Amino acid sequence: MKRLTLLLIFFGILFSGCSAQEPIAPPTESSIPIVELVAEAIIATQAAEVEIFSPEFPYSPAQLATLLEPGADLEGRWTPSTVTDITQPIPGYACSGYYGSCWGDWAKDISYGAQLLLLLDEDQLGEIDFMYFDDLADVENAYQLFLSKWSSRETTTINPYDRDPIGEQWLHRAKYYEIVEEDSSWLKEPRDLDVLEVEIVFSRCHGFVSFYLWFPTQTPWSSSENPSAERLAEKEALFNLAYAYARSIDGRITPYACNEK
Repeated sequence: MKRLTLLLIFFGILFSGCSAQEPIAPPTESSIPIVELVAEAIIATQAAEVEIFSPEFPYSPAQLATLLEPGADLEGRWTPSTVTDITQPIPGYACSGYYGSCWGDWAKDISYGAQLLLLLDEDQLGEIDFMYFDDLADVENAYQLFLSKWSSRETTTINPYDRDPIGEQWLHRAKYYEIVEEDSSWLKEPRDLDVLEVEIVFSRCHGFVSFYLWFPTQTPWSSSENPSAERLAEKEALFNLAYAYARSIDGRITPYACNEK
């Protein structure tokens, strides 16, 4: 909203400068050159992007969601959608009750949290959650739950790529899925869809971030036992996009996740 306001002011200045109307009063020596006004507008816009909101409690879900928006990350193709307060029961949630109740009761202890759905070409192909726990033991508990659940799946390879760590502890995985038309009514146009799911979770101080993204693939399917070189290259390239996004999120949430009550 701040950025939009600044842009409107900027264009207003430009149009007023091109007006053929006579000025109401003659210019004075205190008038500000248009170049300086434009420079000030740019500086103010950049400052607004750096400090989205002051890291003072309480954090609202809408505020936290602004920390999670992809922006120019993910090639600028993903757009934010619905925001949900995950400290409260979610009506109609598949597992009922609190978010995460399919896995355990840890989510009941979230002090502040938001879930942001992400759209790609108007399809819901991702979500990202930020959770703030007052008790640091709950952060560790959340991490251990993901580690345990992912380790129990025989088809899942945890941390397949060697990358610099994100946050204080992190996990990642990447796996191909085939979405069939009868199960894809939530897509804008239900259809068969070959996707790569990338999941990343990490902790930072009191914060815990979890997200997944479904990337529609371009290379054709190949045997899981002997995938093609092109398929492997695409998989790593798509993971790199998600990894860069996660690093960006880590930088944004740190002042808030490391804030103490």
